Amino acid sequence: METFGAVVENYERHLKNNDTNLEVGQQLKNFVTNLRSSKPELADVHWIYVTKYVKKYNRCLRENASSVGALLKLASERCTLASAMFTRQLLVSDARISTLFAALFDKIASQTAHAALQNYDLDMKNAYLDLYALTYGCNEMKSLLKTLAYFIKGNFTAIGKDTEVIKFDPQLIIDRATEITNLLIETVSRCVELDQTGHRLIRSDVFPHLHSGLTNSATLSASLQLLRALVNKANLFILPSIKSLMQVLLSMLPSCENDDVFWTLEFVSLKLGASSTLYRAIDVILQAAKNQNFSLASCSLLASVIRTASGLSETQQLENVCSEVCSRCLADPDYEGFHRLLVALLSQTNEHLQIPINVARTVVERCHNDESSVLYELKALTSVMCRPKLMDFASPTIFRKRRARQQQIEDDLEILLDQETETIGSTGGVEEIQQEQEKMQTEEPEQRPESSTAYETKLQEQDDQNPVRKRQRHISGDDDEILILDSPKRAAAGFVNLTETIGSNLPNSKKTPRKASEVVVMPPSNPSNRSNSWKSSSKSPTSKIPASPQVKLQKPTENQQNQHPQTQKSHPTADEIVDLLEL
Repeated sequence: METFGAVVENYERHLKNNDTNLEVGQQLKNFVTNLRSSKPELADVHWIYVTKYVKKYNRCLRENASSVGALLKLASERCTLASAMFTRQLLVSDARISTLFAALFDKIASQTAHAALQNYDLDMKNAYLDLYALTYGCNEMKSLLKTLAYFIKGNFTAIGKDTEVIKFDPQLIIDRATEITNLLIETVSRCVELDQTGHRLIRSDVFPHLHSGLTNSATLSASLQLLRALVNKANLFILPSIKSLMQVLLSMLPSCENDDVFWTLEFVSLKLGASSTLYRAIDVILQAAKNQNFSLASCSLLASVIRTASGLSETQQLENVCSEVCSRCLADPDYEGFHRLLVALLSQTNEHLQIPINVARTVVERCHNDESSVLYELKALTSVMCRPKLMDFASPTIFRKRRARQQQIEDDLEILLDQETETIGSTGGVEEIQQEQEKMQTEEPEQRPESSTAYETKLQEQDDQNPVRKRQRHISGDDDEILILDSPKRAAAGFVNLTETIGSNLPNSKKTPRKASEVVVMPPSNPSNRSNSWKSSSKSPTSKIPASPQVKLQKPTENQQNQHPQTQKSHPTADEIVDLLEL
């Protein structure tokens, strides 16, 4: 005769063994035989050990699909909590098995829902929620939301006519309409929580039902659960609708006695932070906490809002909260809710609010409640904020080494600067260029021979002796030139940028960028043109060429014009300016 002890001993022996695939198949067949021949009072024991066996050998389920199907058929004939848990374990072990026996899974889920509604069994209800979510997920969300819409509106007659809704017993619909509505809302919530495939939900299909559920006290708890699931899974994608939802919940706070509302608002505040817009209603939350006599749920909500969005809150509102909390926590230093509020006030980020550090120290000293979950955090914050700030603990030896290293860096920089200055001076600086320019203006007119051939020969000899003189002679502009800036390499090298700063010293010059293909024609160097060259410089095309910051072209005085009329020079060309800058 089969007894409870014999059944347990038999299954425990099989669970300790490491069966092969063939042995697993044979054992599943034995389970089917035992379940068919067992007594009703021992059937749950068989289902429990079958569930454990399936959990251990989940890799062998698809190879033994026939035995699994036989077990599911037995589970659908008589629905119990143990058989529902076995079905749930099959879905958890291998979700693909639901496609092989879809009709059996649907039948078991329906029987589990009816049993939960008839007996008010919370465990059966949770088993049904997991069965539906693991079987369908968000794939059948359309039919689920359509059924929920009928129950929210109270249109029960249309449920029997529509073929796309979840079917319930007609008598059960009449007797358990509110329970079915809550069950459907919780089913949507569980499908959202367990969905891992990234399905998209349409806001217009979900949020109207959520608003209706929040405004109805009979479905408030289930709707709050759905809101938490949506915030947790959708996160920032729920922001377009979060403001209206928060207004609905905040309107309930003054007369609310359900702590679930406060816990839900705290969850939203921690998940979304300042985006939840709860910081704008700190006064409302404070008044609700006073009405609740600062219950743990209301204190947690107020603390979460202060910690996440105190920088955006108004200072006056935070001062009201701080004053109320300080006066109450000194009267009751052992209460955990006040500890959470003090931690939030110590860690807030509003610069205009004075931190109640002295009150926190007094509460820590007077508190004798070791069971508070945030007391350790409050003690740590108080200790850190009261501790004197020491900027550095380094020894004098480290300071001396650091100072010596900084001094060495400064000395090296000074040496580099001196070397750079000497290099610039040796290659021809500004003073040398100016001296050569003045010397050329005073010497060349007297020493220039009449013959152009002899003059060129003499210039060549001088250029060989002094390269700087050659560059200055090109700047003087004695020869008529046509300069075509057709070299892309020169334009790419920043020629325009170099010449823009030079034009600021020319009279009536305009800072206009030069194109690489622009042609500059220099006027002939005859005395009549030279005398009026500075007057016509604003009209000349070369007035657009900026002058070098190192070479300042100044307008000659009248005495210089009368003394050397033949040496009056025209404007330097762009090529000559570049050659000068290369010095």
